[in-house]
Amino acid sequence: MFPSINGGISRRNSSIPNNTNMCAQIMNNVSEENQKKNVYIKNFGPDFDQEDLRILADPYGTIVNCDVIRDENGNGRGFGFVAFSSVEEAEHCIKALHRTEIANGRIVYAYRAQKKEDRERKLEQYYAQQDRSKIVFVKHLPQEMDEKDIMDMFAQCGRVEDVDLYRNDNGISRGCAFVTFKKAQSAYAAIASMNRKTIGSVFGTSTTIFVSRAVLKGEKLNEKLGGQGSASSRDLQFNKSY
Repeated sequence: MFPSINGGISRRNSSIPNNTNMCAQIMNNVSEENQKKNVYIKNFGPDFDQEDLRILADPYGTIVNCDVIRDENGNGRGFGFVAFSSVEEAEHCIKALHRTEIANGRIVYAYRAQKKEDRERKLEQYYAQQDRSKIVFVKHLPQEMDEKDIMDMFAQCGRVEDVDLYRNDNGISRGCAFVTFKKAQSAYAAIASMNRKTIGSVFGTSTTIFVSRAVLKGEKLNEKLGGQGSASSRDLQFNKSY
């Protein structure tokens, strides 16, 4: 069973309606220019409401609107969007807030808001330029696990620098993530000790996770060809189907 998370912020009645599809709606209904004024903030926990998010982002500029994304039952999914009055304010929020610890002990992540396909393409391009000896790819994660749960689970292998959890347009986990460690030795340890490990779920079920090194499709193709041939540009994205 992965660790339970006890947020330090009490739940208040939120004016936000049940908005399972709001995440996709927000991104589909804004222009490219306005997207640059929108900040996507994640991992603040399920107890955060609209006012909590507004207080968190208020020091960085004039807030036009903010939304906490919720499931069909009205429960917070731990992420949301903040719209600022200018691009500069949004950029200031991202630089100041990204990877900082907030009052409930969680590490929050702040990014420029993008459509899911654009966000994943940028993410893959980013990882293609990194030292992937420090990065592992994990799949078959329980759907209810968030970034902090994953970080806590892999902390036994070494210091975790970042976790990128893939989600669908409704903010629901797709059960796979990239985990970046401070040292390559920690990534090797994660593969050796965590691959094919069975973990518990809050629903009383169990699942077997798979942990492997982060591999580009082009690299995987070359392995199959015995090192011959080269990958096309369309292959230069992470293979998420090991």
